[in-house]
Amino acid sequence: MPPARIALVLASVAGLGLLLRSLLHVPPPLALALAALVGYLVLVVLGLLRPELGMFADVVTAGPADAHGLALTLDDGPSPRSTPRALESLANAGACATFFVTAAGARAHPDLVRAIVERGHAIGALGPGVGSGPWFSGRRRTKRDLEALLVALADAGIERVRHLRWATRVVTPGACAVAAQRGLYLVASSVGGGPTRGPTRADAADRLVRGLTDGAIVRLALVTSEGTPDAGALASLDAVLDAVGRLQLECVPLADWLGEEPEPASLRGPRRSG
Repeated sequence: MPPARIALVLASVAGLGLLLRSLLHVPPPLALALAALVGYLVLVVLGLLRPELGMFADVVTAGPADAHGLALTLDDGPSPRSTPRALESLANAGACATFFVTAAGARAHPDLVRAIVERGHAIGALGPGVGSGPWFSGRRRTKRDLEALLVALADAGIERVRHLRWATRVVTPGACAVAAQRGLYLVASSVGGGPTRGPTRADAADRLVRGLTDGAIVRLALVTSEGTPDAGALASLDAVLDAVGRLQLECVPLADWLGEEPEPASLRGPRRSG
């Protein structure tokens, strides 16, 4: 069990104990009760904002302990301004990747989705919630959005999807349950993830390169939240591929690190967060 989930269980038990003490004996001092409440809320919010901690569901953040090579994952539209450029870089390096694509991107550019697969790469689902901007989505809305995303991928020729990465910042337990019901692994990353704009592009690329190691899941967002190509991320992709060759590492398919489908309501990966 991930440490974050253990902390949540212990905090819940402590909270119940404090409540029973208040009902059956003497209520604790107001300051202590408020501090306990605030601490519990902070813990829950942290779990919602950082799903990779595995507080509410298991999330794949890295390969198994004995993994050889790294898994390269790219959040892409797909877009005609970013996808061909990424495919060219990968082909030149002889590397494979998993492209996480959106429903809108799959509907607008099914030819690019098929091109990704034809080049030997894998497709993952990026969503739901792209462009909607909700911090919290109910289970019904999440299920509807996820179904629309999977239908869009099926229409583009991708019948089998195993990997899901959330586009919204907050991932609720209900949303995790919806993904588990569809047999999808939630995939985060151990290296990268944010945009690489402005004067920090070189620093971002350096941080990515320093994190390259066996078992790493590397994440690059090739498009911004507005759907436009991120030139910094494309440059970082070249830097990562150069470093992979220089360090004599290997890019391996993300699917190689996953077993069968996750069990319902329990997303199980080779290494859980924490």
